[in-house]
Amino acid sequence: MSLCYFRLSLLVLLLPFPLLVLSVGSLALLSFGVGFAFAVLLAGVFCVPFFRIWVLLFGGVGFFPVLWFLVPFLFRGILAAVIVFSFPFLYLGGALVLSGFSIVGFSGSRSLSGAAFLRCRALAGAVSRSGASVLTGCASGADLAARLGAGSSVTVFRAVSRARWDLIARSVRFVSALSAAPGSCLVSFPGVVCPVGVSPSGSWVSCGSGSWSGLSLAAGLGVPCFVFLPRGVRPPYSWGAWSFVRRGPFRGAWFLSVFSGQGSLF
Repeated sequence: MSLCYFRLSLLVLLLPFPLLVLSVGSLALLSFGVGFAFAVLLAGVFCVPFFRIWVLLFGGVGFFPVLWFLVPFLFRGILAAVIVFSFPFLYLGGALVLSGFSIVGFSGSRSLSGAAFLRCRALAGAVSRSGASVLTGCASGADLAARLGAGSSVTVFRAVSRARWDLIARSVRFVSALSAAPGSCLVSFPGVVCPVGVSPSGSWVSCGSGSWSGLSLAAGLGVPCFVFLPRGVRPPYSWGAWSFVRRGPFRGAWFLSVFSGQGSLF
């Protein structure tokens, strides 16, 4: 009798658990359905590629992968839209998603070699395969790495001669092309620390480092910049709000979104 009573009591105690699971599952499906529909609506109204919001709904952002899964699907569509429009690059599960960047320029030290050279070449290849346009110069080092990585799809800005003013004119054309094109950014591999006194400017400033002169012009014209610095070198914090990329293919770069100053090229 006591055994039957025990079994009955156990059944009564365990019975709510399947019902609870079914209830939670139904709410999750309903929440997902609403969030999914909201994502479709956002993609259609704001002309945002649907796959970006779709990945955000399922994958979560690399910055807060655990917290993301605690967010109900109902609100993920809203957060996805905010993130898509707020961040130029999103890293989802280690994969690079280009959000709004259709043109990527590569520049850097002419003496770039070793692991940094291989990194630059791999990044240019990844950007090219993603469908974005790759722009670079005609120099050795970082320019050569970008040309090798992107292959025949790369757009090369060439100098008329090796004279200093022609090299500067080539760099100005390169940066101005990025500045004039919506959805562009600059990826740079300087070989040295930023010279003292250099700051973002709307015109070319010669400082002894072509890489930093180009970055100064790009930042001054509002071009978002990803900068890979040598070990132990820090970015010039006076330029603005730098953020260190910790995940994804661009991990290890310093990101400068937009400098507020605007100006002319000359």
